[in-house]
Amino acid sequence: MDLPGLRLVYSSIGQAVFNAAMLTEAVQTGAELRRRLERARDYFARRNQAWSLWLSEEWLADAEVRHEADRIFGECGLTFSSNPPGMLAARLAAPRRAVPRLEFRRIGDPLTRIDFCHVMSMAFEGPFATLLEAYNRNEFWEGAFEGWVGYHEGRAVTSACTVATPEAVGLYAVATSPHEQRKGYGEAVMRQAVAHYGDERPVVLQSSPAGLSLYQQMGFEIVSNFSIWVSA
Repeated sequence: MDLPGLRLVYSSIGQAVFNAAMLTEAVQTGAELRRRLERARDYFARRNQAWSLWLSEEWLADAEVRHEADRIFGECGLTFSSNPPGMLAARLAAPRRAVPRLEFRRIGDPLTRIDFCHVMSMAFEGPFATLLEAYNRNEFWEGAFEGWVGYHEGRAVTSACTVATPEAVGLYAVATSPHEQRKGYGEAVMRQAVAHYGDERPVVLQSSPAGLSLYQQMGFEIVSNFSIWVSA
């Protein structure tokens, strides 16, 4: 749903991360920031849902607004969650080491959907049942969101998803099971996902602290600062 200067994404799933608000225009005053956040808060409150704010800090155009922002977030019922930097690679850098060979399966059927949820649950310590609720549906995988699961010796070990536009390929849900990390599997599945679209478009993502060094080795640079705030 789009409102003036604001985009709201509602999933009906009871985890804040699946119900998001994002600014779509720069905010010039603290009063304007408050009005937009109150609209988002009221929208999700009517649906009795937790929600999150995904903020590109460049939208806070004025130094005074940036100074007031944390207080306004708190007064609107939001608490700070994380600062994932926005990263861009005009083209992926050549591998620095041999990329392991995995079997890749495109996510779509019930088995790959469940394997994807399992890898995500293990990697990010998220509730498996909630991930199933979000991702174990045919209709979710019939749109622009596409994904891959990488298998080693028949076991699902890693995942990556994409949303492609004519301007860029967005990478999401890059995850590797904890006991399978530091084996190159994350890089392998990312390269598989991007190769699906060829080499012409730049690639963008938001990085977790754990993935930052890998992404930098693969040619990504930090181009934007994000913060995520979640409701109680």
